Amino acid sequence: MLTVSQLPVYFAAADLTFLICPGIANSCESVYIRSFVQNAQNCGFRCYVLNHLGVVASVKLTSARLFSYGGTAEFAAMVDCALRQHPSSRAIALGFSMGGNVITCWLGESKEHQKKVLCAISVCQGYDIIRSRPVLLQWAGLRRAYMFSMARNMKRILARNRDILFSPEVLTRHPEIDIKAVFGATTLLEIDEYYTRVLKGYSSVDEMYVAESSAHKLREIHIPIMFVNALDDPIVPEELLDCVKDYASTHDNAIAVITQHGGHLGFFEGDSYLIPKPVSWLCRLVIQYTESVLTNEPQRSDKLANGHAAPMHRGDGAAPMHRGDGAAPMHRGDGAAPMHRGDGDGPAVRSAKLLFTSPAAGRNFSDTPENPLD
Repeated sequence: MLTVSQLPVYFAAADLTFLICPGIANSCESVYIRSFVQNAQNCGFRCYVLNHLGVVASVKLTSARLFSYGGTAEFAAMVDCALRQHPSSRAIALGFSMGGNVITCWLGESKEHQKKVLCAISVCQGYDIIRSRPVLLQWAGLRRAYMFSMARNMKRILARNRDILFSPEVLTRHPEIDIKAVFGATTLLEIDEYYTRVLKGYSSVDEMYVAESSAHKLREIHIPIMFVNALDDPIVPEELLDCVKDYASTHDNAIAVITQHGGHLGFFEGDSYLIPKPVSWLCRLVIQYTESVLTNEPQRSDKLANGHAAPMHRGDGAAPMHRGDGAAPMHRGDGAAPMHRGDGDGPAVRSAKLLFTSPAAGRNFSDTPENPLD
């Protein structure tokens, strides 16, 4: 595992803070968040994690507010708090699943938001809620079962905070709220129709989904950003990734990393399916990407000052991020579909810009093959 003592001097000496937005109904208590935070802290990072409103059982709501897919107010408040407490720190926005949508919406809302962070990383988000809706109601990949489970968790949060979220004052102000329909819902879509969109003041659930989908804000983002998705994600199938592939193919500061395997927020590796390595491939990827952006920052700043976007590559004279098996980097240069391995040598990681070999193939996502993060 990478530790502070193994980091380059320019990296270990930096004051770096991850601003983390978890997935739907998740918090700092979620296992995948705790795992990432532990590894990041071992690597010298400070971590702030947004606890979505109402999720932590020991923290009662004090007002009728709840998190939503693209609601950015709570994340914005956490960012401002972190930067007030650590004004000299460089911040990295990191979002998982729904949290990826939240940080992308937040960045796309304002150029001022983009100035607050060094870079951003989104993992396993679905990008467009309206396009996701019919897919999530299908049984393929057991998506319908996932939806039922997520709806059940959401109803637990609503029930735990029922005195606040369904108070007489709230019901008087929003008579459209249908309590019976909310607690009888079997999907998040029904909860959104009968409660969330009403509470947030939208006239229809479609209006809310358009406003809170990051797909409509991507092109406003110009800082370095990486999107990570897996082809075997049961919740976000490949047909939902078109928008981020298009965005990454036309923006030099964006990378879309699409793996064959990884599931939804999985990306485990190891010799056993039952006992994976404690540090996942995703954890190593995020750390290495941050290092690459940090080392390249002076060159990127110079080009941005001259009105040109600078493509991300290492700032020490080495090649851009490339395959960890010693082969030359493989770039898209013709606007064709993302390149992928065709030699049958293990699963591949497909990207709209670069090709990275999968950890399952026994190789590392590493800027320099002689210095893998093992």
